[in-house]
Amino acid sequence: MQAVEFAAQAGSSVAPSSSNSTTSTTTTTTTTTTTTSDAVTPFIRSVIPIACGANHTAWQIAIGEAQRQAIYADPKWNNGNPSVDDPATVGLSVARQIGMITYRTSRGYESKFGRRIRPTSNDNNNNNEKDG
Repeated sequence: MQAVEFAAQAGSSVAPSSSNSTTSTTTTTTTTTTTTSDAVTPFIRSVIPIACGANHTAWQIAIGEAQRQAIYADPKWNNGNPSVDDPATVGLSVARQIGMITYRTSRGYESKFGRRIRPTSNDNNNNNEKDG
């Protein structure tokens, strides 16, 4: 859902314009603004979201914000202008780790990684002697 939000709100480029007037038009699929010196052209003209929820839960919003803050904390992030030659990979790595945590439930983690007390070798020997 965050990709849809970016596509609808932030993706645009500035192109030169010869217009001397200021107009602003907004529709559900396209936003175009023409000013005296330049025009904002959207990167994405329309979006068809599939396989996503209609809204975020408080949990999803919190996780998303933690991921964003991990990226922002990367010194190479450079206020949203990372270098192509030296990208901000550490913050993105932490954000991905946070995302991976959300893919399982608490019960799923317990069944896969949970700790159980195993019988000691003395307990096994005692059980064998009783059986024999």
